[in-house]
Amino acid sequence: MVLSSSIFFIFKGDQGVRYGYGHVYRIIEIYKSLQNFKKFKFFFIINNNQKLKIFLKKKVKNVFFINTKKKLNKINSNSICIIDTFLKTETDIKNFIFKNNFSKIISFDNIEKNDHTKINPVAFLTKKLNHTNKIFQGLQYFIIKKNIKNVINKKKNKILITTGGSDKYNLSYEIAKKVYKDYKLSVLIGPGYNKKNKIFKLKKIKFLKDLEDSSTLFMKNDYIITTGGFSMFEACAYNKPTFVIENYKHQKKAINYFTKKKYIYNLGTRDKFKKMSKENMLSILSNKEILKNLTKNKKIFNQKAIDNIRDIIITKVNEK
Repeated sequence: MVLSSSIFFIFKGDQGVRYGYGHVYRIIEIYKSLQNFKKFKFFFIINNNQKLKIFLKKKVKNVFFINTKKKLNKINSNSICIIDTFLKTETDIKNFIFKNNFSKIISFDNIEKNDHTKINPVAFLTKKLNHTNKIFQGLQYFIIKKNIKNVINKKKNKILITTGGSDKYNLSYEIAKKVYKDYKLSVLIGPGYNKKNKIFKLKKIKFLKDLEDSSTLFMKNDYIITTGGFSMFEACAYNKPTFVIENYKHQKKAINYFTKKKYIYNLGTRDKFKKMSKENMLSILSNKEILKNLTKNKKIFNQKAIDNIRDIIITKVNEK
């Protein structure tokens, strides 16, 4: 039996300074999976990011900043604190946890030495922790959409560009200018995109934003060019030829892991890619040997990941 409880989702969305919006989307999917439990009350605690607050309020209720002076009086002995950062919990989050006396904590993609229950779909690629009944790690906990139908395009001329929820370095523009005259391009515009992004200067490109579900968009395109965040994992889950750019240093180990498995083609770091010629990029996209490797069936994810994560949370709620 599930006890009455409040669930506090605590995470940061710094629009590319360190975190992408992948953490935000993951938290929203987990929230959706728990909505049928009527005894849960949900709160979303974020860093002082007004854009993220506006984005979240369209999808959920009860959004507060970490440094809020409002008293959160829904915290009780059965309250769950779910933290989604990457590798380590930052000071402002730690202070919030301490201030509110949370005792039941679940951390995502966290490698710190503490007594939190940990679910590490991605961070295990950086550091594998010793297995215990409080540590769950591996790609079987990476959330993907279910039952997505592939769309086969005979011409193989459609490319989806996605850099995640934000594009601080105009990387989508750097990608598009190399290929937009030779392929039909779609660009997924995340909530953290700046209106002054150079990508909007290019013509004959399909821009898509505010999508409730981007999975169909992935399936309608022939190739995916992306960065090493959550969008890379999503593209691989849908078995699309995926070309990846390392946009931030913390993406390196996951990119190397996927490259060795031949799940992706590594286009190098952001700076290296910017120096790549258009001719070289087009040669890679048309290389039959590369494409052959990238189209092999990749059964690397578990369709029941969201159910497994929900069960871990419910078990934590019911702990005495």
